[in-house]
Formats: sequence, structure tokens, C-alpha cells
Amino acid sequence: MKHSSISPGVRVVDKSDGSSGFVRDDHRDWPATIGAEIEAEKPAVVVMMAGANDRQQFANGQTLLSDEWDKEYQARINAFLEAVKKTGRPVVWVGQPSYKTKSMTNDVLAFNELYRNATEKAGGTFVDVWDGFVDQSGSFTLSGFDMSGQTARLRNNDGIGLTPAGKRKLAFYVEKPLRQMLGNATSPNIAAVKPGAPVQALPGTPQAPVTVDRLAPISLNDPELDGGTDLLGASPRGAPAPEKSARDRLVIDGVAPESQPGRVNDFSWPKQPDATPTTGAVR
Repeated sequence: MKHSSISPGVRVVDKSDGSSGFVRDDHRDWPATIGAEIEAEKPAVVVMMAGANDRQQFANGQTLLSDEWDKEYQARINAFLEAVKKTGRPVVWVGQPSYKTKSMTNDVLAFNELYRNATEKAGGTFVDVWDGFVDQSGSFTLSGFDMSGQTARLRNNDGIGLTPAGKRKLAFYVEKPLRQMLGNATSPNIAAVKPGAPVQALPGTPQAPVTVDRLAPISLNDPELDGGTDLLGASPRGAPAPEKSARDRLVIDGVAPESQPGRVNDFSWPKQPDATPTTGAVR
């Protein structure tokens, strides 16, 4: 159990078991035990990631990813999600990344679809981390961009484990839905919150009650609130034709511009006197 260094208001209760999964329930039976653990710890949200140890047959001999295997595996996933749902806690299921061996990558791709479908059906949130651990062609890569945008080693030499930079990157994908669920508890300025205590506003930032004014209903005669009177779908009003220039009136319409006194096109009779030019002393 520890406080997040980034969000002190969040306590992380680590109940992970690196050797567990949903196939070997003799080692750890997640559907049967998760309910009691949630009641004991009273977390605000449950985060689950599994699958790396499930690439094996069941004790009754069902072959990996056969129809019978799929049916049994889905049943155990659904049982886990149902146990979490009964506690009233939301669940965030983190998908698997790609792996070095092609066969393992293909298997976890199939697992991810099972996790996604089951989680979303149960009203949970599935976090897809796949794109963060493949290259531009979609293939497994040991290195990639870290959280600072620099190229870093993300995976161990075995092509399975994550380096510290890889773990931080995977956590980044999970932070977004968690921030939405935990609200201001994720602020770095909030004090530690006791288990089960409601999240309060940040100290030093009191919030005045919000006054909600009644909004006037939108008028059917003026849906755009711009003074117009036509409803949506009415015939558009014709825009006024642009005024033609003197050149267009002459070339297109054959209408010469009006003559001005003193110009060469002044054919008026009798002649009008020219405007008296302004004179000035020249030195």
C-alpha cells in the first residue's frame, strides 16, 4: 500500500500476483476472492490486468483458444466482473501489450478482445495500450517513445517484462480514465484521503454555491435567437445582388458612366465651367 507520488490524494493498494491468471484457479481464484478483498480495502476503483500467464490449457485438458477453452475462460472473466459489480465499484481492465514472440502476440490479441467485450458489457472501462508498444508497422519493439518523447527501452530482453520507462508509459494509459473517476483526488495538491472518505474540494480553493438561473425556452419563431422569424427548413432568403462596378456596367450592360464636368466624356451643352483650381504662392 502506498501513496502515488504524482497524486498524493490517491492510495494505491497493490494486490497483484505475477503468477496468477484466470486459468490456474488452484493458485489464485480471482472470481472467488476479489469480493472479499474489495470489502476489506474499500477501493474507489478496481484496476485489473491479466493474461500473460493464461496461455495454457485448463486442468480438464481444454486446449488453448479452442471453443471449449474460450467458453470456460469467458465464464471466469464474467464471474470476476460480476463479483466486482456486486460491490458497486467501477472496474478498469488494462489490455495486454504485444510480445516478442509472434505466437504470444497472436494469443494476447485474442485475449484482449475477450477482455474488451466482457468489460464493456459489464459497464466497465477497457484500456487499450497496444499502440504504445509497437512500431510504425504494428510490430513488437523493445524501444519506443517514453513519457518525455525521447526514445527509451520499454521492454526487457525477454520481450515480456517492462522496464521502468515501459511501466510508466503503461500507467499513463490508465491514468486518463482514473482521473475521470477519482476527480479532484488526483490533484497533486490535495492531502491524503482516508479510505472510504468522500473527496472534498482542494484546501484553499473554496467554491461559492453556483446559482443556476432559469433559461428562457427557445422560441419556435426564432430558433437561432438572432431576431429571425423563419424556422429551420424555411426557404433561404435571397442575398442582395452585389452592386456592379462602372467597368462591369460598361462592358456587360453597355451603360457608360455618368459624365463629370471637365472630363473628356462630358458632352453636356452648354458647357459647365471647370472647377476653379486652388492656387498658392510659389516661392
